[in-house]
Amino acid sequence: MTSDKPSQAGPYVSGSAAAGRFWTQLSSLSLSAQFLIAASLIVFGLMAGVGMFAAAQVEKAALNAAGTAGAVRMQTLIAPLIESTPNGDIHFDDALQKKVAALIGQGPPGQKIRNIKIWASDGRQLFPADSVNYEPVVFDELAEALSGETVVSRTSVAKHEYSEEETSEPLLEVYAPLVRSADGTVLLAGEIYEESYILEAQIADTRRTSMI
Repeated sequence: MTSDKPSQAGPYVSGSAAAGRFWTQLSSLSLSAQFLIAASLIVFGLMAGVGMFAAAQVEKAALNAAGTAGAVRMQTLIAPLIESTPNGDIHFDDALQKKVAALIGQGPPGQKIRNIKIWASDGRQLFPADSVNYEPVVFDELAEALSGETVVSRTSVAKHEYSEEETSEPLLEVYAPLVRSADGTVLLAGEIYEESYILEAQIADTRRTSMI
């Protein structure tokens, strides 16, 4: 026995049918209307691209500025603490370790120094003292710092061994020459970890403004 009750299911329109209907309606518009729609899509895409490019350039400039500021911090705070012997040897005794460790935590809110590492030219990590037994490795960023360049990066990109604290927070890494010999050769490179809350907020605000 069949029921005469009408079906409650509504009409089904497949995706291809809907797309076909859209193109049919679009083709029925005047040429000027079609041109206006196409031009609007192109302009929107171009402006979105320009906005993303501008935001990327601003972020790059902000990171470079942070790197320069970090290098200045190293030269003014850390380098004066390090003394070398007449033959160029540098000894990281307990007194020097304590002086460098005392710098950790300094700085304005949102830009404090969270950690410091000092590297020898052969890839040995001389500071902190509990890391002197790590296997020497000259990774790319350290190699650039030893060549005289300043490099700024984030701890979200692994380069060497990190602590859990260093990877769980938004920190900037700044690598820069720390001590040079008389002929200009970089003997020690410094690495500082800085809070980047203020910088990241500024970059996010600039990115939003650029896109708007």
